[in-house]
Amino acid sequence: MNEPAETEAREAELALAEACADGDAVAWSRLVADYGRLVLHVVRRALGARGYAEEDIEDVVADTFAELLREDAKVLRTFRGECKLSTWLAVIATRRVARVTRRKRQRSVPLDAAPEEQVAVETEDADEAPASPPADVWQAVRDLPERDRALLTLFYQEKKPHKEIAERLGIAPGSVGQLLFRARERLRKKIVLSGP
Repeated sequence: MNEPAETEAREAELALAEACADGDAVAWSRLVADYGRLVLHVVRRALGARGYAEEDIEDVVADTFAELLREDAKVLRTFRGECKLSTWLAVIATRRVARVTRRKRQRSVPLDAAPEEQVAVETEDADEAPASPPADVWQAVRDLPERDRALLTLFYQEKKPHKEIAERLGIAPGSVGQLLFRARERLRKKIVLSGP
């Protein structure tokens, strides 16, 4: 690419990043459309090799984009156009992956060692977990993906707030509620499919 065209491209990328940081929804849609596959590729390549499920990979991609907008787009505002926007986003995604894998190694949720009576499941009032779920519910929880087990255990058994769950699992605090919902749905489906 010749230098004037490269300069023009960098200025366009900087303008796109600035528009996104300023809350321009059209610019944000364009950013996600133009660079979403790249971020997905970076995350999938790193986490797929470590055995993460596709839905977990997609959650990390969503967290990566959400990170750009946190605290009045603090991270997004650091883009200065000194490199390509694609390169910068790949670095952001790689750092996000590193945080996720580092926190995964640091946390320890001894699910297999927990007595069945301590495991809680969803009730009408999420703050009020039953004292002793049936053994088949415990088995269904054990059969869930690791992050689902961790979410359900931290929330229901250990009664941790969303913020602490997010820190321990290396996810965005705003995504804990949705991830808990998905984990409960997968648990429900597993119990329904196993039948009486």
